[in-house]
Amino acid sequence: MSSVTHILFDFDGTLVDSLEVVVSIVLRHASASERRYFEENRNRLKDIGVRQAMQESGTSSVRLVYLLGCVLYELKTKSHSLQLFDGIEQVVRALASEYTLGIVSTNSARKITQTLKAHHLGSAFSFISSHSSIFGKAERIQKAARENNFSLNQAVYVGDEDRDVEATKTLGLPMIAVAWGYNSEQRLREAGADLLALQSKDILTLVETLNQES
Repeated sequence: MSSVTHILFDFDGTLVDSLEVVVSIVLRHASASERRYFEENRNRLKDIGVRQAMQESGTSSVRLVYLLGCVLYELKTKSHSLQLFDGIEQVVRALASEYTLGIVSTNSARKITQTLKAHHLGSAFSFISSHSSIFGKAERIQKAARENNFSLNQAVYVGDEDRDVEATKTLGLPMIAVAWGYNSEQRLREAGADLLALQSKDILTLVETLNQES
């Protein structure tokens, strides 16, 4: 690996705390059986991945696409105020002074931009790569690299879900998994996360460690 020049962030669950907003939207649009499952298993959702939750709840891929569409539409069109996790603003500002930052997310570029501007971080990120599928993240990361002219050998990804771990391992891309998002520390470790941030300032330390090892 070359020295890190680019840091790619997931958005929801990594930079902003949107879980409760997303769950409330899903519950409004879920079928009776889906709603019952999510309400009964709410406390363990972070400990299981999306695929396991789909299997247990009986949610088909078609229904998943529908529910994701509802979430993205409401996030984009309604005035949900998404708050940054504690310490993230300071971490982003510190990293932006030394690295090129980008975002790869299923959330809309419009909503991401609005949220960043609301927290005076609009200029901290050089690009936003938005896509509407919760799977296929490896391909989206590769596309972001192509479109913004950098090599993944010079990048690190920061995310919060087991599917982020899977995608980055497929690409051979170092990942910092954050333990405050959609998946728990336990689930991230089970998925094979090698670098874990338990608090926001850990991201700075881990990036520095990766650079020293390169």
